[in-house]
Amino acid sequence: MPKAYPYIRFSSDKQKDGLSIQRQTEAIEAYLAANPHLEVDKSLNLEDLGKSGYAGRHLQKGGALYLFLEKIKSGEIEKGSVLIIEHFNRLSRLKLHKAMDLFNEILRHGIDIAVLDEKQIFTAESISSIDYIKAVLKFDLAHEESKDKSKKGKDNWKFKKEALRNSQNPQIERLNFTKTLPLWLEKTDAEIVVNEQKAETIRLIFRLCIENNGYMRIATHLNQSKTPRLDASNGPWTLDIVKRLLHNRALLGEYQPRKTVEIEGRARPIYVPNEEDPIKGVYPAVIDEDTFNAAHNGLTSRKSTGGGRRADMPNLFVKLLKCDECGGSIKFQRHNNKYKDYYYLKCFNSLYGHCVSLGTRSWRYDHFEEMFFKFSGKLNLDEIFKKNEQSKIIQKEITALTAKHNKKKEKIAEVLEQIEAMEFSKSLYALISKLESETEELETKIKQKYQELSSVKQEELDRRINDFKDINSLLLQSTEVETREKINNHLRGLIENIALDFKSKTCTIRFKNGIERHIHTDGMFASIPPKAEGEQREKDLDAILSWHNKTEAERQSIYDDADFKINPLPVSAE
Repeated sequence: MPKAYPYIRFSSDKQKDGLSIQRQTEAIEAYLAANPHLEVDKSLNLEDLGKSGYAGRHLQKGGALYLFLEKIKSGEIEKGSVLIIEHFNRLSRLKLHKAMDLFNEILRHGIDIAVLDEKQIFTAESISSIDYIKAVLKFDLAHEESKDKSKKGKDNWKFKKEALRNSQNPQIERLNFTKTLPLWLEKTDAEIVVNEQKAETIRLIFRLCIENNGYMRIATHLNQSKTPRLDASNGPWTLDIVKRLLHNRALLGEYQPRKTVEIEGRARPIYVPNEEDPIKGVYPAVIDEDTFNAAHNGLTSRKSTGGGRRADMPNLFVKLLKCDECGGSIKFQRHNNKYKDYYYLKCFNSLYGHCVSLGTRSWRYDHFEEMFFKFSGKLNLDEIFKKNEQSKIIQKEITALTAKHNKKKEKIAEVLEQIEAMEFSKSLYALISKLESETEELETKIKQKYQELSSVKQEELDRRINDFKDINSLLLQSTEVETREKINNHLRGLIENIALDFKSKTCTIRFKNGIERHIHTDGMFASIPPKAEGEQREKDLDAILSWHNKTEAERQSIYDDADFKINPLPVSAE
C-alpha cells in the first residue's frame, strides 16, 4: 500500500531555534489531518536539519533525502507513495537544471510530490506544461534567492575582515565583527576577557603534550580526572577535540580567516586557512608562542617516529565501511570495562541521533573482523602472508625449459626441410638425432618440473589452510603494523565499500568488479555477480538452465571450486 513521507529541511543550525521546523511541521500535520486516508511511513525519519539545499548537502550520503532517493530507486518505497514538502525550496535550492533533474527523478520512479504551499500534488501521469513552468519558476527563484544571500554574506564578511585588519583596537572591532567567541573567552560590557578556569585546562593540555603525551592519552587523562569540557557539556573529551585545541592559533590571540572546501564523499565541507595572513591581537592570548611551538615540535617528533592515531592499525577496514541504513560513515571506537579494551564499529550519524533508525548502532569490531575474513570469499590475502614463493620459481623454470624445447623443435623442422631439399648427408642426420635427443631430455625435465610444481602447490595450499584456521590471531597481532596496512590497502584495491546492517549483524560487500556478497555470522547468504553481457551471459544462462540436472555432488563441487558456501540468513521470529 502506498504511503506518505513527510520531509522537513532547513539550511543551518541557527534555524533550529527559529520557526522553520515548527512552521513546516504544523503545515504537514494539517495536511495529513485533512487527508486521513494517507498512512505515514514512520520507519523513515525524513528530516535534513541544518543541511543546505543550496549546497546540496541533503543529497549527499548521510542526508535523509539521499536515503529516500536510494529507496525509491531500489523499489523499497512503493509507487504511488507521496513525498510531502512545505515548498519547492525545501526540496532544492540547487541550480535550475539540477533541481529539475531531482524533481523529474522522483516523479519518474512513480512517487507523487505534494507541495503544500502550492496546494497541489504533482504526479508523473497528470503533470502538465503549466505545472512544469510553475516548478521551473519556483526552483529558479529559490536558487537565485540563496545565490543573492550568499553573495551578500561574502561581501559583508569581506568588509568586516578589512575593518578588523585595519582597526587600532582589534578586540573591540571583533565584537562588531561577530558575537561568537572561542569557548575560553567571555564578553563583558566593553571587552573580551579570558575565563581562567578554562584557560588552566588549555594550559594543562599543552603541558601534557610537551611531556610527550599523544592526543588520545591527553583525552584519557582529562576524562579520568573528570575535567569539564570547554563547551560545558557533560560529554567526554575526545581525540579530535584535543587535536583541534592544540592546533588552534586563536589561543595566541590570532584570528585566521578561513575558506570552505568541499571534499568528495564527505557530507559536510571543511574549513581550512585561506591565503590571507592571520590578524594578530584580536583575542587575549592564553598561551605564549614558545609553549605553542614546543607542543608542536613534540607532535612532529612523535609523528616522524611512528606515533599517531593509528599507530597499531587496529581497524583493517579504514575508508571502506558505511552504515547500510543511512549511508553515513563508521566510527571506530574503544571501550574499556576496567579489565580489557574492546573496539566497536558505530554509525557516526547514530551517535548524534541523525541515523534513520533511532539509538546507537554498534558492532563489536573483533566479531565483525572474524566474520568478514571467514566468509567473504577469495581475497587473495595469501599474497600478503606467504613467505615462500617456490611455486613461482618452479613456474619460471618451466617457462624457460618450454622456450628451449620449442626452439629445438623449430630447429628440427628446419633440418628436415634441408634434408628434403638436399641429397643424403650424414652430418644432417647426426644433427637431427642430437636435436631429438635434447628435445626428449627437455620434455623429461619439463614433466619432472610439473610434478614438482604440483607437490609444492599442495604444500603451499596446506600451509595457507593452516594459516587461515587461525586467521584472526594472525590479523590481530598489534606488532604487525606493516602487515595490517598492507591488508587494508589490498582490501581497498578489491572492494568499493562494505555496508553494515547493525540490527541483523549482516553486511554487504561490494567489490570493484561488480560482485556483491552478503554475509552474516553463520556464513554467506547471497553472492550476486555483475550483469553479464554477450558470450558470458550465454554461459551464465546455460549454467542456470543446467543446474537442476546436476547431482548434489556436482553442485557441491561447483561451490567448493568457487570457494564459498551459501548459508541461509536466519529468520527472526519477531
